[in-house]
Amino acid sequence: MVVGIAILGAGIFATEEHLPAIRSVPALSLKAIYSRSQKSAETLAKTAGPGVEAYYEIPATSDRTLDALLKRPDVEAISVAVPISKSPDLIRRAFEAGKSVLSEKPIAPTVAQAQDLMKLYQKQCQSKQIVWAVGENFRFWNSVNRAAGIIRQLDAKILTFRCEIYHFIGVEDKYFHSDWRQTASHPAGFVLDACIHFVAILRFLLAAGGHTLATAAASAKLLDPALPPVDTVFALLETDKAVTGTFRFSVGIPFLDGIDYDIVTDKGVVHVQGPTVVTTRLRNAAGIIVESKFEDEMTFGVLDEFASFGAALNGSEMDTRISFQEALLDLQLLEAMLKSNGESVSIAC
Repeated sequence: MVVGIAILGAGIFATEEHLPAIRSVPALSLKAIYSRSQKSAETLAKTAGPGVEAYYEIPATSDRTLDALLKRPDVEAISVAVPISKSPDLIRRAFEAGKSVLSEKPIAPTVAQAQDLMKLYQKQCQSKQIVWAVGENFRFWNSVNRAAGIIRQLDAKILTFRCEIYHFIGVEDKYFHSDWRQTASHPAGFVLDACIHFVAILRFLLAAGGHTLATAAASAKLLDPALPPVDTVFALLETDKAVTGTFRFSVGIPFLDGIDYDIVTDKGVVHVQGPTVVTTRLRNAAGIIVESKFEDEMTFGVLDEFASFGAALNGSEMDTRISFQEALLDLQLLEAMLKSNGESVSIAC
């Protein structure tokens, strides 16, 4: 069954990721674009091609508003790609209109707002088979899934873990000048927007070894004055099985750039380097340490998200990598780190 879908948002991510992903999924048919302004909505609708209609709030109309869009019976699903602070209201309105939703990470600006959305969904939507997915495209990276598979097959005891993610956001970065950053419309800047990806990867890798994160002691700092309110988080984390490891993330440190995860077990170490490379140093049955390197095809993961969403709309089981339950756990960990102020705090479950 082909499901009619509309995109809420007409910014960079809606244009460069949501639109081509929807076009590539046979189960989805794009019907409309919504944006706050007529110009941005019509620009993306024109790019999308014939039959895609534009909806907007400015200038005011009676038949081109979001409410009008949500009343269309041929639009059964919504993708939400707007600034984080704007997302909860649009998700809520979609649920109240009986639409399935794929919203972007994080699930909400705060855990409290996320829990409110979950209560609304569970009360009004879940029994009606309305689908809610939360995009987390990095959980679809080939390197991350390969590493998780290796960790599962090892059936080993995790000893520690290390995560280091550095990517400086300078004035030349296309996201630096986005409206939400300049107006500080959500509480943790690029940390909330970007760090959530890497929290998701860590949780996914640890889960492959049977661990969940239980406590965090972290320091959140602003190192580059151009990236308020915070751009760096360093943390000591502990799992439910009393295994400790480190997490370092920054978009405010120039000259450092890289994505590295180490999951260290009693049988060796699994190392993830960015979206395509996995290396291992594992002890074989003869007691010899064997080094291996795997290089996978690059995938950004958004197409995979929409393919999974389309399958769920047609009755398939929800892929847990885009479940709202996992998205809430991601945000709970990140929020705990941001609120820790150096003290060990429990990660709410």
